[in-house]
Amino acid sequence: MNAGEQAERALQKRVSVALFYGCVLSAALLSCGAVLFASGSGLGPAFSLAGVAVLLSTPVLRALLLARGYWRSGERLFAAVALFVAVFILLSALGKYRP
Repeated sequence: MNAGEQAERALQKRVSVALFYGCVLSAALLSCGAVLFASGSGLGPAFSLAGVAVLLSTPVLRALLLARGYWRSGERLFAAVALFVAVFILLSALGKYRP
């Protein structure tokens, strides 16, 4: 395995770990929100909203990690495309982009 393949595998590993922990954190927040809501606490919706926000941020995080990895490996075009995708997803999630 050459250095380029090792760098690609390391990037894939970082992205998969970030997505995994983002989903775990989101599930934990959503579960806490559901339990708090069921118990009558006023904090339930806040935890649920935080869980949804974390879940929506994972694709943006993925695109940003890929952009950084591509930039560091010298793939400037792919880095620019990944950064564009991150901005597009973020604007879409915030409702600022309407086709």
